[in-house]
Amino acid sequence: MSRIFTEKGTRIEAPANYRLPIEKTGKVGYLEKGSMILFAVQKKGGADGRRTLLSTVHSGKLIFDMEREAELPYEVFAFSEEPVVLWELETETLKSFLRSSEEEKANFS
Repeated sequence: MSRIFTEKGTRIEAPANYRLPIEKTGKVGYLEKGSMILFAVQKKGGADGRRTLLSTVHSGKLIFDMEREAELPYEVFAFSEEPVVLWELETETLKSFLRSSEEEKANFS
């Protein structure tokens, strides 16, 4: 799976505490190295409110974007816990790759 990201994606090297917005970007992330924490944060009049831990993503895993309705009072994002290497790929490129690869179809079905 990582091959499609390294061949067609964009490599991002980021320090600890790197903030990755994941709200409907049209991209999929592959975390090659490090770990990230997913949070939902309550928005209060344009300021950040309380954070709620959703999950931890470890190396070798994918991070998909999320769609959110504009009137909902929260934002979802990921923070790196340590220096990370993340590959971003257009969602449509990943979809095309999965359609053409019988082996990878099995991983996603």
